[in-house]
Amino acid sequence: MWNKKWVRITLISLAGALILGLSAYSIVLHDQNTSLKNQISAVYQRSFEELMSDMNSLQTKLYKLEAATGLNQYSMLLTDVWRQTGDTAGSLSLLPVSYAGTSALTQFINRTGDFCRSLLRKLSLGQSITQEEYDQIKKLAASCGEVIKSLQELYGKGFPQDGFSEAVFIPENDEKGTLDFSNQEFPRLQYDGPFSESTENKQPEGLGKNQVNQQQAAEIAAKFLGVDAGTLTADGECNGRIPCWEFSGNQDGRAFLISVTKQGGHILWYRKNNGGGISAIPTDQRYRELTKAAQQYLADKGYGESAPSYAQFYNGMAIINLAPVEKDVVLYPDLIKVWIDISTGEAVGLDANNYLMSHKPRDLKEPKLTAEAAREKVTPSLVVSSTRLALIPLETGEEKLCWEFTGKIEDRDYIIYINAETGQEEDILMIQHTNDGELVM
Repeated sequence: MWNKKWVRITLISLAGALILGLSAYSIVLHDQNTSLKNQISAVYQRSFEELMSDMNSLQTKLYKLEAATGLNQYSMLLTDVWRQTGDTAGSLSLLPVSYAGTSALTQFINRTGDFCRSLLRKLSLGQSITQEEYDQIKKLAASCGEVIKSLQELYGKGFPQDGFSEAVFIPENDEKGTLDFSNQEFPRLQYDGPFSESTENKQPEGLGKNQVNQQQAAEIAAKFLGVDAGTLTADGECNGRIPCWEFSGNQDGRAFLISVTKQGGHILWYRKNNGGGISAIPTDQRYRELTKAAQQYLADKGYGESAPSYAQFYNGMAIINLAPVEKDVVLYPDLIKVWIDISTGEAVGLDANNYLMSHKPRDLKEPKLTAEAAREKVTPSLVVSSTRLALIPLETGEEKLCWEFTGKIEDRDYIIYINAETGQEEDILMIQHTNDGELVM
């Protein structure tokens, strides 16, 4: 009897100790989760504030064009606007929010930058900016003001400082609003450039013909991520230029968003929270490591061989732009963006929009000009560091096979493209190194 009583008391004591231990563990875990959520919220808030600041700066630079006089001033301001659109797009990409909600804004930012680049080219050819183009600049500035107003209203409602839900990256209280510009009216630009209206209506060429339903899309997303399809949350659909199904979830304690195209069932966009970090250019050695990690990631996901183009660095991430390689030709129209966490080397994002818009079977013929013959078409002052074949998109929408020569003239970096068939100089790009990465102009 005494033994049974002693055993019962012992079991009760052990159970009590276990409950106390679990309670203590739960409190510690709760505190850790709260701390982590607060850190994540702080990162998002900083990114949101940077986006607002970048949009304000973009609008100011556009308005300055109205007061500019002289070729040098126009060129400097247009260059500033173009550079600012890169910074603004980078800030927007750091907010892990719905692709459907921000794709229209991203396109507007890209079009604005490319429009200003087209005006720079006009000036370099001795042509003048027309009144119609000045009017378009005013419309762009006004649209920036509308975006700024929307961002300020959201910020005033508590977005995003009260935190994002782990699943869908929007405030837990729906009344505080979401970052959605899908219904925003942006000006239509008329000019000869890759983001102009003449090419904006281009149909995607890399999707295929089969249609996938939401469940099939969930299985495709789950396979891509290496998770169970049942762990994904269906967040609806996006009906932009590339209609898609959207999903969210949590992997390794970090929330993610992923979009799968309705046609073909391809991954259109993917972003996983990386916690943020310092915006700084990594060392050359680290950059090479990050580039290899991005290339390996694309290879593992079935994209095959790829070559790096340029990179940008924001909030502890490297956004590395890679072009697929086919028959030793770099396919620039099919550019893919990969987000790599600088500290860990982990891939935390993918943007395959350009790839799905342009990827198609191509008849890549042997170049008529040898690399040596094409080199003779390049200015002798260029100290060439690398040469390779590349397919480049022209502003007319055509694609041309070229020899790509990368090198320096004095302390400036250039890329020169010589048509591999005719020997014509198709394009000249200058690389500008900034605190956020490389700008190709």
